[in-house]
This record gives sequence, C-alpha cells and structure tokens, in this order.
Amino acid sequence: VGTDSSGPAALGPEIADQVAANAQVLADMHGHFYGHGFNNPPTWYANDCTHPNQTGHGELEDLFFGLITGEP
Repeated sequence: VGTDSSGPAALGPEIADQVAANAQVLADMHGHFYGHGFNNPPTWYANDCTHPNQTGHGELEDLFFGLITGEP
C-alpha cells in the first residue's frame, strides 16, 4: 500500500463510516498504485497514463483477491 495522504483516510470519515456500516471493504487502488508511475519504473500504467498495463492488471487482480479472500 502506498504512503501518500490521498488514499482512503483522505476521503473523509463519512466514506469510512459508510463502508464500515455496510460491512464492506474499501479497495484502495490509488494507494496500491502509488509509486508505480512513469517516474518510478517498473510502471503499472499503460502509455495513456490512466489505465493499467499488463503488470497493473495483475496487481489489481492480486489486490482484489486479497480483499475478497483475506489471503496476502
């Protein structure tokens, strides 16, 4: 998980409260991808700087698998 301050905590307590109240889990894709852009190879982004490349898709798969199953 990334270390920048724009992840779930920065979204405000309302979102965190709603996630908790509905027994849901927030997928912090921004935090997960933080530090893997074009200035920090290997990049997880496609050439459009917006969408994930093949590595990024694999990372998303791993992120969601971990959140769904509880496995690392």
